[in-house]
Amino acid sequence: MIRLKIKGLDEAIKALENKKKQLQNVKGFYNEIGNGVLKEIDKSFNKSQSPYGGRWAPLKKPRPDGTTKPLVTRRGTLKSSFKIIKLTNKTMIIGSDVSYGRYHQFGTNTIPIRAFLPLDANEDFKPNPTLTKIIHKAMDKWFGKFDRKEKIE
Repeated sequence: MIRLKIKGLDEAIKALENKKKQLQNVKGFYNEIGNGVLKEIDKSFNKSQSPYGGRWAPLKKPRPDGTTKPLVTRRGTLKSSFKIIKLTNKTMIIGSDVSYGRYHQFGTNTIPIRAFLPLDANEDFKPNPTLTKIIHKAMDKWFGKFDRKEKIE
């Protein structure tokens, strides 16, 4: 009879048990992504540009007080309204209670698009490269580095 004795599996088993615990509590993972998205939204407002890099359209004419800053950044109400409104082991939702945000994100007949969310509205809301990087960074931190052949959609 041939016997094969393997030693040192205790550490491997412990590491797998730790990964299992991580996978059962992924709130921190979702929170990491949410905070990354909130930073990108903030960056869009600070730079007056979309997450894709295009500058926001200026006002067509100055206001009566002479200011030309787009309404989207004038008081900062919309910018400061974004937060993580739901965080569970299955869901993370970022939202704003400011009703006019959608008009700036998607534009209207009279309001030009001034996008600030890192989603491509022209392609069924697929994540843009910035959002993909945020997700990959969180995955690396929480689950270890992995092969990037997987596509996030």
